[in-house]
Amino acid sequence: MPTYFRLMKRVIWTSAAGLSAVAAFQTFGPEVPMTQSVAIAQDDLLSKTWAEIARHGGGTPTFQGIQSCVPCHNESIGEKTPFVTLNREFCALNEVSVFTDDKHRQAWELLKGQLGKQMQKILARSKGDSNYSVLKDKQCLACHANLPPDKDVADFPSLEFGVTCESCHGPSSVWEGPHDDPRWRKMSAQEKEQEWGMIDVRNPVRRAQQCFSCHIGNVQEGKVVTHEMYAAGHPPLPGIEIETFSEQMPAHWRTLTEKGEFKHREDYLAANFPEQGQKPLTDLTRTKSVIIGGTMALRETVKLFASQAVAEDSQAWPELAVFDCSACHHDLGAPSWRQKRGYGKSLPGRPQMFAWPEALVKLGIRQRSGDDDAAFQKDWDTYHGKIEELRRVLDRRPFGDPKAIQAVAMGDEGLVAWLDQLAGDVFQSPVGQEDADRTLQTLVALPPETYPDFHSARQLVWAIRTIVSEMNTEMPKLAAAPEGEANKAAIDRGLRNLKTFYAWKVGERAAAEKKIDDLLTQLELTQKLRLVLPAGTGGAAYDEPPEELIGDQLPESLKAIGSYDPEWFRGQLQELAKTMNSASN
Repeated sequence: MPTYFRLMKRVIWTSAAGLSAVAAFQTFGPEVPMTQSVAIAQDDLLSKTWAEIARHGGGTPTFQGIQSCVPCHNESIGEKTPFVTLNREFCALNEVSVFTDDKHRQAWELLKGQLGKQMQKILARSKGDSNYSVLKDKQCLACHANLPPDKDVADFPSLEFGVTCESCHGPSSVWEGPHDDPRWRKMSAQEKEQEWGMIDVRNPVRRAQQCFSCHIGNVQEGKVVTHEMYAAGHPPLPGIEIETFSEQMPAHWRTLTEKGEFKHREDYLAANFPEQGQKPLTDLTRTKSVIIGGTMALRETVKLFASQAVAEDSQAWPELAVFDCSACHHDLGAPSWRQKRGYGKSLPGRPQMFAWPEALVKLGIRQRSGDDDAAFQKDWDTYHGKIEELRRVLDRRPFGDPKAIQAVAMGDEGLVAWLDQLAGDVFQSPVGQEDADRTLQTLVALPPETYPDFHSARQLVWAIRTIVSEMNTEMPKLAAAPEGEANKAAIDRGLRNLKTFYAWKVGERAAAEKKIDDLLTQLELTQKLRLVLPAGTGGAAYDEPPEELIGDQLPESLKAIGSYDPEWFRGQLQELAKTMNSASN
């Protein structure tokens, strides 16, 4: 991208950010090695420290739309590199290009498609409003177009871009200007979010909250799928394992261990990983994400459940969409694996929460306790006590008492607070090969009384696939930064490392994934659990729905759910464990 546009972007940003920011960033240019042809060295002009300059940003962050990201993040990675290029050692700058094949970008277009029209017709009739439109319903637009709850449709011009960069990274009007300066890396993620509005999606806890706000739900953000919407045709929200879903988007980022060296790396590590014992450069990042994601899935489910129960319109409680669909919608067969399983301490016939968010919580508990079995059992018993307390509330009367649900879930000693602590503890702990191996052993060890349902089984296998492939893949060999490296040399090295990363991704890493995928296919787990997600857009244009809709797969998915047998799954899981153990010996 020509230097001119990069500089004009900064000028445009300063005009939008306010006079105080202009004054601060008039001396901001020196540190910015933007291109091979521009490398200004004027640090002596800075009259303030970086932190002091940063605090001049201020203002209320607002959404600008993907068009503000395109000028820098739409580079290519071709064989022929232009003479003038950006430094890509930290950020690949091809994110928009990759995102072109991401279903998220077509979320708005789906509302205009056949299913959206069908839902609009049904909901208009049920609401008694002939002018009702899914394109104006804030409950639809909160997820499909990133509409904040405090904004009206008319005041949010970027709706038609659907789910794009700011949906995850936060409204960019304040941080867009300074975030492309390397010194931005010196600031902590907390400060970036609290003072600038940029969300740290590199943090697996924060990333899970962002993803689950739509894929599970968030009352405070107006992101709630109701039973009425399901009845009108909205596809059921599937159980989500965050690392699997993220990778199949497809992923448009590199983890910290995949970047190699970059400017201010030590300062970045100190600001973002201040706790003793954290080892971000040697962590198995995807495995850690699986463990934390499993804890956060239950956390967000319980929070949604409790928030719905005491929402302002709680006279509509129970909101059936937050209860396990299979409590009512399942085959009435005999013999039934559900009857064989029993209902634990819960009353038969009382609807409970979804089971799948509980499937991976044990991984976080095991990671926190390490090899200490006594500590694990104590932690597990504490967790079980809290989840059973919530079930008892739901047993006392159908759907539970809203205030009692809120107290058990959201109180100071409630389940959500306990899960928050667990996720935070795992984030601060290192996750290496031994931890990953222990996690795998936890995943394949199903107690005899455990009967995972279809969605829980998917969670287990998705987690196994991610962890096995990461354990069996060496990190790419990236060029280190020599002492006193010049600006042009750093840019060249960054681009070489980026190409090395992509070659590794389609080479060694893809080979490791294929090996576990072949095994899962051989055991029929891939087919019967429908593990492959409908990722990508199939080459559809930006203003067209994707060729393959999630709703199109619903008949086959429902058929798989109906024919699922937990006993079969237990046997296949044991075979999977045997094969993996023999391969590692």
